[in-house]
Amino acid sequence: MSIPDRLGRLGKAYVGAIKDKIESELSEREAAVSELDGGEARRGKAVPPPPASELSDLDSLMRRAEEKIAAARQGLEAREELAPTAKAAAVAPVDTNPLASDYRVLGLSAGASLAEVQAAYDDLTRRSDPKRFPEGSQEQAQARRILERVILAYDNIRRENNPTEDRFAKLEL
Repeated sequence: MSIPDRLGRLGKAYVGAIKDKIESELSEREAAVSELDGGEARRGKAVPPPPASELSDLDSLMRRAEEKIAAARQGLEAREELAPTAKAAAVAPVDTNPLASDYRVLGLSAGASLAEVQAAYDDLTRRSDPKRFPEGSQEQAQARRILERVILAYDNIRRENNPTEDRFAKLEL
């Protein structure tokens, strides 16, 4: 199971637990009020709302739950921004092209033009630049690994699509 799926399920479970807690509190209060009224609440008389102090507790609990869900969504979006090729790799069909994995790293289909390869490379190197993250952090280490994979994939594709470039590098004078 992927991390986004886990976060989604965790958020749903958390909201469900809070909803169940609120519903059980309300049903307990309704039962207590109906016992105090001698069953008048069942006969169509209005049930008084819970005290304002208890409503504020429930409101704060719901507000915290919404904040946690929003934070989880933001974290998920940040991870998807760093690794957009994970979805593409998951749905990409198996390709016999030896550079297919390199194209997937760059988020492109096999046989993309050099201009598309260069644009994808520039975008990914900018987004995975380790200098964008706090020094010594896990995010910086992950960005370094991603950057290395992107550079390697770009070099492989460039060598394959432009063989004359490699010839000049081997030229001895």
